[in-house]
Amino acid sequence: THALSTSAKDSGMRSFDQSLLRLVLSGLVHEDEAASSASNRDNFMLKLRGIQSGEQSDWDEDLESRNKVD
Repeated sequence: THALSTSAKDSGMRSFDQSLLRLVLSGLVHEDEAASSASNRDNFMLKLRGIQSGEQSDWDEDLESRNKVD
């Protein structure tokens, strides 16, 4: 599974929740609306706040871009 996730990341694939995060960070979607649509609301809110939930995630790049904007 690690090889698949690495391959997916390298090819530019994103999860639905990662796409929601990008929409929130770009200001196109309010965080409450995105969180209610996320596959796991609590996990999404943690990610949005920059808190990792155990394993390293593919969200780091999106969160780094948020820190540059803030």
